[in-house]
Amino acid sequence: MQVRLFQENRSDAEAWDAYVAKSETATCDHLWGWSRILSKVFGFRPYYLAAVQDESVVGILPLFRIPQGLGRYALSSIPFGNYGGACADTADIARALLDEAKSMMREKGCGYLELRHRVPLADATLHQKDLHHRFFFPITADPDAMFKAIGTKSRNNIRMALKQGLKVVESTDVHPLYLIHTQNFHRLGTPCFPKQYFEAIMTEFSGRTLLHYAQHENQMVAFSLLLSFKQSLVCQFSGSLEAFFKYKPNNMLFWHEVEKGYALGMKELDYCRSRVDSGSATFKRRLGFSEEPLGYQYYLNGHKQALPSRHPSNKKYQLAIKLWQRLPVAWANAAGPKLVRYFA
Repeated sequence: MQVRLFQENRSDAEAWDAYVAKSETATCDHLWGWSRILSKVFGFRPYYLAAVQDESVVGILPLFRIPQGLGRYALSSIPFGNYGGACADTADIARALLDEAKSMMREKGCGYLELRHRVPLADATLHQKDLHHRFFFPITADPDAMFKAIGTKSRNNIRMALKQGLKVVESTDVHPLYLIHTQNFHRLGTPCFPKQYFEAIMTEFSGRTLLHYAQHENQMVAFSLLLSFKQSLVCQFSGSLEAFFKYKPNNMLFWHEVEKGYALGMKELDYCRSRVDSGSATFKRRLGFSEEPLGYQYYLNGHKQALPSRHPSNKKYQLAIKLWQRLPVAWANAAGPKLVRYFA
């Protein structure tokens, strides 16, 4: 067996995605398309490691070198992704991929290696953070039966959206999405993504993407962008305009996605990660989502290296959020796409 870098060519890309398709631990964030998207939009250098035995792929680990500011870099699997890390047929193969990643981290002058595993590797050299959970809604029955099971409050919120005249529209146009996204991220005090990012996702995964809007009269007031992967609908991004929170558009979109997933033969609606103490986690729990901890792991390049802290308990991080919220919207929208690459 050997571990080697896969390149941007048809043969390597097809072999990689063939392994993702058959692996029980691979996620949609392991698809080769992210290599093209993240390198094109953000300039991140991809290093896609594959373990190959007898000309067959037996393990993969997608990595990107990302800037941290002040000339510092990290190696991440994968930036902005909910999931990532090593997928391998055996523990020994996963260890070989990890060893190669550690060597690459040192070779590329990175301060740490980040692996966004769903299930952590058994490796004593890795540090672990337990700040995020995965939230998913099992699609186990017909919509009528599931609607009865989600609880009275959730049902009433969905009905409220319908009474307010909201309707779901399926589209491929990311312009309304981006208007909602930029307003949301300014309100949250977070740099927004470039519009090109969403356009690239829609183009690269054109056979997998589902873009849903909640429409009120002639205005799009909420959205969800999903990828179909194996037997899951995976919500990559969502958001709604603050002025329409009272109409519960996110609740209506959630239920539309459950019905859509059932019609497509999916087994779950995957709403990906949320910080365990966040408002988004509370929203998902109220809708009856199941949750499980995510095994995010890190390897530090030296004892003095520290991981970035973006938790609300970090006073400097909270100050940065407040300052960003006070910026004029136009300034934040212009600066955000240039700065967000440092928050991958």
